[in-house]
Amino acid sequence: MEERIEEFNALMEVVQGEAEDIFIDTAATVRGVRESARSITAARARAAPGPSHRAPPPAETPSEATTDAESEPPRAGPREANEGDEASHAER
Repeated sequence: MEERIEEFNALMEVVQGEAEDIFIDTAATVRGVRESARSITAARARAAPGPSHRAPPPAETPSEATTDAESEPPRAGPREANEGDEASHAER
């Protein structure tokens, strides 16, 4: 019986050692992720211009003031495009 208790204690020491290693690895990984996130956030904050650095939007001249609808020809919607097809199918 005493031999089994010693084997069990040895097993528990191995399990405890493995658990400690996993805990330390996990803590190190979490710390690395946090530091990386802080670094990325700080880099983005430095790279992004603040409100005082933004240029005003360009002013439109009267010739540039056309809308998209005026500059592009009208497109047929899905229903309009299929209507001709339905008529040709009905004729067959």
